[in-house]
Amino acid sequence: MESSQSNQLLFIKSSDGKDEGNGTYNFHLKNPLQARRGNRILCELAEAEIPVSYYNFTSENNFLKFETFVVYKGSTNVNVDVSFTIPEKNYTITELQDLFAFYRETFYQDKEYEIRFLYDPQTLKIELQIVFGYYAGGYALDVPFKLHQDTTAAGILGLSLDNDCQFDDGSLAQTASFKGVNAINLHRTMNVYVRTNLQLSNVDARGEMSGILSKVQVDKPFGEIVHYHNFEKIRFLITNKYVDHLQISLETDKGKPLDFNGIDFHLTLAFFYVKERLHEYTETLHDKIKELENKDENES
Repeated sequence: MESSQSNQLLFIKSSDGKDEGNGTYNFHLKNPLQARRGNRILCELAEAEIPVSYYNFTSENNFLKFETFVVYKGSTNVNVDVSFTIPEKNYTITELQDLFAFYRETFYQDKEYEIRFLYDPQTLKIELQIVFGYYAGGYALDVPFKLHQDTTAAGILGLSLDNDCQFDDGSLAQTASFKGVNAINLHRTMNVYVRTNLQLSNVDARGEMSGILSKVQVDKPFGEIVHYHNFEKIRFLITNKYVDHLQISLETDKGKPLDFNGIDFHLTLAFFYVKERLHEYTETLHDKIKELENKDENES
């Protein structure tokens, strides 16, 4: 039901808020939004401009570590710790292959191992190979091995911490292969979720209250801008009747805050004031019984 109170638009630029450093921006409104007596507030994300400037590899998902390899010859055992940190950037599959190309490390008496990155476009899966090569002196490689539990890049690369490697004992090189069990996903997230501190009744897939105002589909490649318009006019009744402070976080499909690397995002929130509905009280069976009991007491 419409109200005589004028609706309001709130234009948000991320740099106008206080960045708390954890992906949350705080906005303090000098002129608070307040519903008059008898009114309630509906809120919607009317439009948004979101830069696709976040990286698909960050400090949260860029580390590869393998269980310690043991290379031995007779009674000589050499422990080899193999790890690799993917620099924090945005990568295509070709750029990842170039990053790993010709990566070699020396570990014992000028012996080398090499990490190879293979990709199958027909399955969208990768294979990482750790190659210990050219042991003419008869060195051998102890197996099996797994990804170390400290690895953070397994998910995005489609690898599993539980899978043993496959081992190839060649005449010139010994190779431990780790094959992806899932397709590699370099999109980081398919949606951007706009989470606020407004008191909403929206729920997530677990049925828990989420505080998410809207989901914006990422339909642009890295370096471009996602433009969102709420053509369906989806809006929500909020419990708040007075808003002088907003907390906003833009998150991934996994609920992780996004870092836009210094580029502003813009949001337009629309607030609509409607009359509060007062439902007429409906008499219950308990009320009727109580009425009859009181009538009997009065007659007696």
